[in-house]
Amino acid sequence: PSQPLMASLVHHGGRVARLPLHGEDFSRLGRDFVRAAGGLRRFAAYSWDRVPSSVRLTDVSPRDGLQNEAKHVDTATKLELVRRLRGAGLRSIEATSFVNPRLVPQMADAADVLRACLQDPGSDGVDYTVLVPNIRGLEAARAAGAMEVTVLAAASDAFSRRNTNCSLEESLRRAVEAARAAEGMGVRAAVATCLGCPFEGEVPPRRVAEVVLALVEAGCREVAICDTIGTGTPASVRRVLEALAEAGVPLERLAVHLHDTYGQAVANILVALQHGVARVDAAVGGLGGCPFAGPGAGGNVATEDVVRMLDGLGVETGVDVDALSDTGVWICGEVLGRDTGSKAGLALHRRRAAAAVGAAGAKPAPRGEPAPPLAGLRVVEVGPGLVAGGWTGATLAYFGAEVVKVEPPGSGDGIRKWRHLDGPRGDSLWWQSIGRSKRSVALDLRRDEGRALLRRLIGTADVLVENFKPGTLEKWGMGPDALREQNPRLVVARISGYGQTGPKSGLPGFASVCEGAGGFRHINGFPGLPPVRPNLSIGDTLAATNATIGILLALLRRARASPADGGGKGEVHGQDVDSSIAEGVFGLLESCVPEFDRLGVVRGPSGSTLTGIVPSGTYPCKGGMHIIIGANGDSLFRRLMLAMDRADLADDPRLADNAGRVERQELLDAAIAEWTASRSVGEVQAACDAISVPCGPINSIREIVEDEHFQARGCFETVQTPDGQALKVPSIAPRLSATPGRTLRGGPRLGEHTDEVLAEILHLPPEELAELRAA
Repeated sequence: PSQPLMASLVHHGGRVARLPLHGEDFSRLGRDFVRAAGGLRRFAAYSWDRVPSSVRLTDVSPRDGLQNEAKHVDTATKLELVRRLRGAGLRSIEATSFVNPRLVPQMADAADVLRACLQDPGSDGVDYTVLVPNIRGLEAARAAGAMEVTVLAAASDAFSRRNTNCSLEESLRRAVEAARAAEGMGVRAAVATCLGCPFEGEVPPRRVAEVVLALVEAGCREVAICDTIGTGTPASVRRVLEALAEAGVPLERLAVHLHDTYGQAVANILVALQHGVARVDAAVGGLGGCPFAGPGAGGNVATEDVVRMLDGLGVETGVDVDALSDTGVWICGEVLGRDTGSKAGLALHRRRAAAAVGAAGAKPAPRGEPAPPLAGLRVVEVGPGLVAGGWTGATLAYFGAEVVKVEPPGSGDGIRKWRHLDGPRGDSLWWQSIGRSKRSVALDLRRDEGRALLRRLIGTADVLVENFKPGTLEKWGMGPDALREQNPRLVVARISGYGQTGPKSGLPGFASVCEGAGGFRHINGFPGLPPVRPNLSIGDTLAATNATIGILLALLRRARASPADGGGKGEVHGQDVDSSIAEGVFGLLESCVPEFDRLGVVRGPSGSTLTGIVPSGTYPCKGGMHIIIGANGDSLFRRLMLAMDRADLADDPRLADNAGRVERQELLDAAIAEWTASRSVGEVQAACDAISVPCGPINSIREIVEDEHFQARGCFETVQTPDGQALKVPSIAPRLSATPGRTLRGGPRLGEHTDEVLAEILHLPPEELAELRAA
């Protein structure tokens, strides 16, 4: 009897050792083996040896991931999601669903989405499948050009009745009918509730096998086993797959489509791989979810998590998990307003951010810190190298946007050589601040090749920031309307001296000129003396601030827009943001316009005081220093006079209101100056602080850097310059409590990221990059 026993052990992969067993010992061993044999046979059906060398991933986020989202997602955003998935290496994408739009409004644009996907030049080699619930959906998909469809069935009668308003048998009949009618098309099938039903509970594996076998016999080349509510476990997956194998279903025809409510999906996929299953459905960012699954239910298993596991197993997918994680952060963060549901995607995204921060010598974000407010937003910044465009890009980058700075090769942005240089051959220290956290791409826009690459970059962007002379982009055939033919959602921020329209729009304009045109220089200075300018480009910074506000408003509008705003096509377009330097300073003129209109008053320079508001001015202190006091309120004025021991002025009824004080401004300014002149700045400050009168010193940058208040507020950050030295730069206001901004790195070297960006975003192969460098 021992010979058959040993043969069976060897057959099941066991190692045999001859033991001196007799009588009852041998009989007991035989009984134990018989009890274990069933388990050994089951174990033999799945093992590491059966894990496939490659897996075909289908990302279902454009359909299954978005269909139940409460927030409307426009057609252009869906197409951008598809492009990004394709760019990450996905070659099978579930693009949309031809269902009744009254029941699933998110899929109302199915035909437009599919046609656009099929017509996209980058779609070669990509299979787009679409869900069709019945013959009507199949015909609509065929009319739109579908080449592959997914038919839908269920393994639970109760679920089928709630989801599609028909019995399990009718659901299967419809699916088989559609599969057989899809002549000339590829057909997949998806069977819902294979691993559990929200209404029936556990679903018998034998019933799953019956439904799957009917679909295979109907000609479906692939059938997805769906864990619709995410309750499956490795054991339940094994039981279903064993039932399928016993029913004669070829396991190589199967896919798994698993939700992740209890965090078991990746483990469940691993079990399927060990059975030889080589096709997996997943959704980037863990998007999706069953409306019947109940509170707390998870969405689809995240594609990033699956790819991360498969990479670790050495299983080929052709998918770039880093690009995929960026896509998850984008669709979840910017479009849907929440963190990505992929643990791997979030970790990878944060790791790259930390690496970038480490390269800059700054501290990485604390573990668990939420994504910055503009995470996932891509900005292309281009122009001749002026402050306004540069500061707009710096602000967006500070709050999390990916900013690609396009510069001319050789010279780079003009600010690289403005003011103090970091060594005789280095960039300016200013560049380390205004170029912070950006990626530098060197493109020669004088050449067709350079402009073509710029246009392709803009095609992937959410925002274009440009500060060329008006008309430059149009001359290149890249005006906003032309760019939106390729990228309808694009927001174009255009910054110039005088704006994009009007008689002066074509004139060149620096801040020095436009500050005069906008009225700021007329007011700034002392009466009777030539106008003066501050030793800063205030107009540029104001234009940048206005451009940034405009960009955020345009993005907010785009995110909130409804399908009706897209001209009936479900597309929500971007818009232009027109910000000028002249209008930036013009916006500072407060009441000048209504005062001139009604009274003919032309406000002029007032030195260090403020016209019509008294007392508010700059007053001398000991040691040649000055201090600013603003006691321009009735109670403030009285408290200051009493502190100065001038009860006569505090109690003078003619000085009880601002109008009376304006008439006697010279008297009051002289009295205050006499009081401050005999005191130090610190003494005056202390006296005013004690009575809550606004007062402060006039600080140089030295005093600001040393001021404990600015230090406590986090107004300084440290970056590393290319030589490895630490450099202090200012932080950027405002302060956000939950998602603050931060500097990732200092200004990049010219063209530092050219190859990286063109390969990562435009997917240029190494040989094409080499040709570009040689040209």
